[in-house]
Amino acid sequence: MCFAFGTHCIKQIERISHLSRFDTDRYAMKVNDSITFNADGLSGIEVSKTGATSWRVNYRGREARVEAIRFHNSRPEEFLVYRKDRAVSVARSLQTAVIMAASA
Repeated sequence: MCFAFGTHCIKQIERISHLSRFDTDRYAMKVNDSITFNADGLSGIEVSKTGATSWRVNYRGREARVEAIRFHNSRPEEFLVYRKDRAVSVARSLQTAVIMAASA
């Protein structure tokens, strides 16, 4: 099940990215594990949670993976964007990582 959001979805993603690993997993299960949103002219970015600290990003048939790699007090602080099992960029927020994954 996917939802189409605008700015609201970006706020949801920011909220998810600031929760602890355990809370992130619980929150995603409670709300939903897949969302679609529009940001910076990129419409229809699909984000699916694949693990406690990892997400799959689909945009126009291209797939990327985002993984939280550094934590502060159990909160994700740094994210790696993978394309074809190779790290291609680093982001400080999940929102930025998702946009990088979609536009890379």
